[in-house]
Amino acid sequence: EVEDNLLQGSKAVKLTIPKSVKKIGNNSFYQCLKLTTVILNCIDLEEIGKSAFSGCASLIEIVLPQKVTIIKEHTFKGCEKLKKIVFPDKLEQILKGAFSECTSLTEVKLPQTIKQIGKGAFKKCNKLKHVVIPGVLYIHSNDEVPNEIQKSSEIKEFQIPEKCFYKCESLQNIVLLDGCQIIGQRAFSSCTNILGIKMNVSKGSVLGEGCFQDCNNVMNVEFNVNDQATLRFESSTFKLCGQLREVIFNNPDSFESNSVNFGSYVFSQCKNLLHFTFPSKSEVDIGDGCFECCQ
Repeated sequence: EVEDNLLQGSKAVKLTIPKSVKKIGNNSFYQCLKLTTVILNCIDLEEIGKSAFSGCASLIEIVLPQKVTIIKEHTFKGCEKLKKIVFPDKLEQILKGAFSECTSLTEVKLPQTIKQIGKGAFKKCNKLKHVVIPGVLYIHSNDEVPNEIQKSSEIKEFQIPEKCFYKCESLQNIVLLDGCQIIGQRAFSSCTNILGIKMNVSKGSVLGEGCFQDCNNVMNVEFNVNDQATLRFESSTFKLCGQLREVIFNNPDSFESNSVNFGSYVFSQCKNLLHFTFPSKSEVDIGDGCFECCQ
């Protein structure tokens, strides 16, 4: 076992963790600012503690051993030069802020076993462009969604949590697949280069408060409606999306009756929104300021 705080603030440049280690403690390598290389030879490693590598601003790459199933709070927060992460095949959880402020990270590919992602897990990853959560989420530049990630038998009713991708300013095209049911508060807020959003809508779908607020380059939003779907827009969902021009509902008759709800300020200050057609099964009660300042 590597003890808590063991080499906190050390000037070490390279570390090799031996095979016998099963646990790395909390803050074990916290703010080892010169650390560039960590070799995890510990094939039986099961646990990496909170903030274990947080603030390791020179760390470039990490390959996580196969027995790790949980990445704890802030484990790699602020690893500014971290470009590549290889996730274990049976990873189940990534907790709060685990990779927040990893400003060189460009790609995240998670396994089908993933069940939960914590608040702000990838917040302020400014260069992040490509994200894969099988059956849940596909973020890309311009290519189509590969067939092998469209479905996942293990993922149901997945939630993209609060501020998960907040201020990830290189994201461009968001595709939310059948496994994604709830998008949390400000999950994609201030992602200023998002151009398009597509979402498969099923029973219990929710767009959380401000989840795409301040995404000021979004031009198109498209909803693909599955049978017996329901959809709730919480307040300020697309507020300040100044370039938004079109919102499309494909197969709108597939909604349940009175099952599309709009909160307050959903499209507030979307100044380029040219037209909007409410699905026929929307509730009559629309929130205050839903289309405020839409010219």
